[in-house]
Amino acid sequence: MRRPSMTRRDRTLLATSLALLLAASVPLAVAPVAAQSPSASAEPTPTVAPTPTPTPTASPTPRPSPTPTPTPSASPTPSPTPTPAPTPTPTASPTPSPTPTPSPTPPPLTSLGADREAFNDDFSVPGIWSTVDDDVTSMLYEDDSLVITHKQDATSRTSTRRPAQASPGMRLDVDVAIGADVSSGGPMCGTTAGPTDYAFGAVTTGDQWFLGRLRDNVVSVIASGMLEGTDVTIDTPVRVAIECSMTDTGERLAMWVDGQLVADLSSEETHGPYDHVGAYADAATAGSAIRFDNATAFDAGPVPGLTTLGAGTEFFSDDFATDQGWFITDDETTRIAVEDGTLGITLKEGGNARWTGLRLAEASNVMRFDIDALLSADGGSAGPMCITTGEAPDVAFGVVDPDGEWTVGRIILDSPRVIARGQLDGLDIEAGTPVRMALECAVTDEGDRMAFWIGDQLVADVTSTEQHGPYEAVGAYADSSVSATTRFDDAVVSIGDPAGPLASLGADTVWLEDSFDDPTAWSTGKVKQGRVEYGKGVLRIALRLPDASLWTWRSLEEAVLVVRAEGTLRPGDGTGEAGFLCGASDPAEPFYYGGLDTRGEAVVGISVDGVMTELARAPLPAEVQPAAKHRVAVECAVTGPDADRVAVWVDGVLALDHLTTGSLFGFDRSAIYAINGSRRFDVAFDDVVLSGGMAYRPSSTTPSTE
Repeated sequence: MRRPSMTRRDRTLLATSLALLLAASVPLAVAPVAAQSPSASAEPTPTVAPTPTPTPTASPTPRPSPTPTPTPSASPTPSPTPTPAPTPTPTASPTPSPTPTPSPTPPPLTSLGADREAFNDDFSVPGIWSTVDDDVTSMLYEDDSLVITHKQDATSRTSTRRPAQASPGMRLDVDVAIGADVSSGGPMCGTTAGPTDYAFGAVTTGDQWFLGRLRDNVVSVIASGMLEGTDVTIDTPVRVAIECSMTDTGERLAMWVDGQLVADLSSEETHGPYDHVGAYADAATAGSAIRFDNATAFDAGPVPGLTTLGAGTEFFSDDFATDQGWFITDDETTRIAVEDGTLGITLKEGGNARWTGLRLAEASNVMRFDIDALLSADGGSAGPMCITTGEAPDVAFGVVDPDGEWTVGRIILDSPRVIARGQLDGLDIEAGTPVRMALECAVTDEGDRMAFWIGDQLVADVTSTEQHGPYEAVGAYADSSVSATTRFDDAVVSIGDPAGPLASLGADTVWLEDSFDDPTAWSTGKVKQGRVEYGKGVLRIALRLPDASLWTWRSLEEAVLVVRAEGTLRPGDGTGEAGFLCGASDPAEPFYYGGLDTRGEAVVGISVDGVMTELARAPLPAEVQPAAKHRVAVECAVTGPDADRVAVWVDGVLALDHLTTGSLFGFDRSAIYAINGSRRFDVAFDDVVLSGGMAYRPSSTTPSTE
């Protein structure tokens, strides 16, 4: 596969970066080089339809003036001299109508809008496209080509590849060489999100073309025809292209053969966004081999509307009023300093590149870095970075220059790799004027996903084939062709769940530790449902009516956004639920409950107007062993105006994690509770700890009780 080549300047700067990396005592004090931003493919300018020449209106046929009839005179009065008839004024001949100028023929369709190159593959690097070798078909890399060979009659197979990002438009151009008659082959574009759904274009040695769809392994032909001006001969490559495009009313498909448009069809069926391309081959007889080479994919940019990959918790902000721990230096080539309310990277020599980083307290599988950048001068670029700091540090970067050219890529083992690049649309970048950028990186099952925003414009949403996270640092990058200073300001770091097992939602301050030695701290009493009472260093709830429930509250020191209650539960007679509540001091307000069902499940619910409604239930994890007592923790957090999060741990293992619809907006008390699941149910609580926090911050670290 062809990768963007490195210039002499790239290699020189990279060598400098490696030397700095080896010499630096701080892992973040390295100077990687962002790959040169390529010139974006020019978007095709639409041809304006000419205004048709109006049809001239014919002049009316002239009508002569009538000759007046003379009035007769009575006898014997002599006749007067008759009035001569007026001479009619001739009407001018009409001006001939101009010959209409014929409208020019519009240029042939060359694209539906997928004009950003996604990859260019000459099949010299195996392992990127899917391969197989079984009794029916072999799909293998051979001699820098992908070859699909049919071993049985009447078979069809496909090999696919995932571009870096899903897009509302996708195109694949590829050389196709048919190895036998009664065979066909060509490119595909489609999606695997849900049912496998591809559109394909194929040609045959009979000079036929087909446009079809492959959905859930069922092939159907949409359109077909005969090629004009192109002869498809055995083992001779022909260039075939297919483009899939989402429209307001459905989908549009177009197919080209050797640059000639053969099909352009629209339908009201909804397909896409498109996240895969592929090679299609079929054969009527065994032994046919179809060869694919020089594949180039194009997309139409990311799917619009994305605002985050899941980093919804603000973890850290910095207005650079003071140094918060960024790596700073002042050496022969670069000065990095926090001064004048900004983070400045001064390149003392042109043709240089440097970056600085800040290690965070906790690694996360999703990390986002928003920052303002004041670009230094024409020719320089700058932007945010997500960083791993393990044995093989890895950097994801997004940068832009004053010309609006942006690049997204990674620096892996100190080697820069471009993943996507392009040109801003409708947003001007000026040196010295702040531009807001955000880079978000997330670990996914398919690889690490990166989204890059400039201003409010999503310019890239790409997924690499490798997994590099979790991420534990952020960085700011700058390069320039001249000596210059790039400044950064108003940095905000947001995270998703921690890289390790979730242990807390942000209740980081322990307020109360209670071993129930003081018999006056919790409300007790006896009612018809049962009783709450102290006994031998525990607080016990005994229920005596079916489906009955009881609880007792304990107020917190202040209202918080995150509250956690943790304690040891020892169930006695019967079966039921027991755990903790999160709520407000107003008894009319709703509250959440979460805990352990003695039948081997964790449960989360909500109480509104005295009615307890279950929200979620799950079997206990396999790591939780049956025992006479369990350590149970329940934590409730306000995640935003639209949702709260309630999590339950049993013996230190996350047992249930539920996101609610709507928010209680805060908590100022907690309680222990029990619900009867049989005729009677007893449970004892001991060693209860109440904690609180003022910010929702998922963490793999539990609150300290020291």
